[in-house]
Amino acid sequence: MIALEGVTRAYVTGGPPVPVLHRTDLRSERGERVALVGASGSGKSTLLHIPGGLDRPTGGGYRYAGQDVGVMDGIRLATFRRDHIGFVFQAFHLLPVLTTIENVELPLVYAGLPAAARRRRAADLLERLGLGRHLRHRPNHLSGGRQQRVASARALVNDPAETVLADGPTGNLDSRAGAGVVSLLEAQHVSGRTVIVVTHDEALAARCPRVLRTQDGRIVAEQGGPPA
Repeated sequence: MIALEGVTRAYVTGGPPVPVLHRTDLRSERGERVALVGASGSGKSTLLHIPGGLDRPTGGGYRYAGQDVGVMDGIRLATFRRDHIGFVFQAFHLLPVLTTIENVELPLVYAGLPAAARRRRAADLLERLGLGRHLRHRPNHLSGGRQQRVASARALVNDPAETVLADGPTGNLDSRAGAGVVSLLEAQHVSGRTVIVVTHDEALAARCPRVLRTQDGRIVAEQGGPPA
């Protein structure tokens, strides 16, 4: 379903281009659970952002369920992300002027869900993550771990049709809170969605049937494989 072919990515910050990905291929079939593991700076987050439609490759191609994502304009790309992708950000990206429940409701506002229904769905998901007492708190009143759980809830509340991408979803959490997020991600997989996780946590990676290891902008090793 996800096919990156010969993808490169370089960033220009005023000097020569800085390459991050080097002619990388990545294929993932529907319903897989995959971990991307590697040292900081190895390219794994960039490798996740491209299938999430958050970044565009400098070279190579990206197709999703047969669609050429590379030719989509900004509006089509935003619609593609809304309809197909749930993304758990490493940096949270919560809106500081909104409360916890309002941040989680936001994707449902864009989806056109009535107010009462979106409030109920957001509250139920936050309760599952142990945040029922924090619905009215703003992000600056939450710990980093709680903000991570809010970001996870926001990514999953809209029931992404097919794919969940998570960038370091347990990196700021203690073992108990992390287990709650992992449980949610595994529930998404059980329901038939593709789940791809970037992580430094070898225990989390070991729970994934397929593990890809990145180094210097390339996938250098693979354990497991896509279903036959």
